[in-house]
Amino acid sequence: MDVLKNIHITSKEEKKSIAERWIINEFESFKELANGKIKYLEEKKESDNSKIRVKAQKELEEWNLIIDETRKEKEELERKKQERKERLEMERLEKEKKLEKERIDKFFNEFCYLLIKDDLREPESYRLDYVHYHKSGNKYYISHSFRAKNGFGGYNKELKKYEFNFTDDELKSDVRNIVIQKKIELLEQLIKERN
Repeated sequence: MDVLKNIHITSKEEKKSIAERWIINEFESFKELANGKIKYLEEKKESDNSKIRVKAQKELEEWNLIIDETRKEKEELERKKQERKERLEMERLEKEKKLEKERIDKFFNEFCYLLIKDDLREPESYRLDYVHYHKSGNKYYISHSFRAKNGFGGYNKELKKYEFNFTDDELKSDVRNIVIQKKIELLEQLIKERN
């Protein structure tokens, strides 16, 4: 701290530069340095020489002001950094959620088609209206609306509901409440058709 007595920093820019450098890197070290300088200035303030006393008081006020300003800037910088980090994390989670939804949508579109294609008179006439689903625990509840040609050549609109359970590897129809087909068999069929 004796070295500080020999340091004569006159310009406000130099003081600000020192404050920023120390606060950004090591706030505790800067506080120690600044407190040493402040203590030295306070001792000078008690001097009998009024010029020295006034100069020391002015420099002391400048140091205190610079310390406060720099501390506020550092806090603001950290706050912005934290906000940016949180925003990026939220964006990442939203993107992941969107990709997961698209993947599940695609899976259920193909899955529902596989369930009904054997019952259709003309499987190539199948037109999907929508597939809605919601998850509850290990189960997906699926509503599947589609159009397909009937025996008279016209299109019928149908709505099927399913319960897709991941724990017992079964797919149940909400309407008939019977096991339609083992999930694993359906997944194997889906993989074969994709390849």
